[in-house]
Amino acid sequence: MAASDRQPGLLLRLLHQRGDLNEDTILDYARNHKVEEVTVGLSLLCALPVGAVERALTDPEMTLILAKARNFEWETAMSLLFLGARDHRIKAAHLESLKNEFARLNKKTSQEVLSFYQLRKHSMATQSEQGRLAQLHAK
Repeated sequence: MAASDRQPGLLLRLLHQRGDLNEDTILDYARNHKVEEVTVGLSLLCALPVGAVERALTDPEMTLILAKARNFEWETAMSLLFLGARDHRIKAAHLESLKNEFARLNKKTSQEVLSFYQLRKHSMATQSEQGRLAQLHAK
């Protein structure tokens, strides 16, 4: 078993550091139902915690927002939707509705939503760190 099969996060971090983690990488992983790789990859590209990306992938609206914020094409957004869908299935009418929603989404607004989640992540990390410092000083 190759190291990249055991630790997809390590490979993805290396790709990200080299600037080689991109939409094509995410699309390929999504098409091949590599949930962990997609989750870690989107986490790196969107600067969000893995848990936030996991939750986003189960929420079609958030999946579309992340895809639009990263300027992904519909094909990639659709692959992400199928990856996060129950049994990887979406009814045709619902998929068409999601496609229309994706087309209507504003890239700038989607990026602002992403920025909000990034700031929230930073704020929560700061609060957690302050809480740990307070506990250490109380001892």
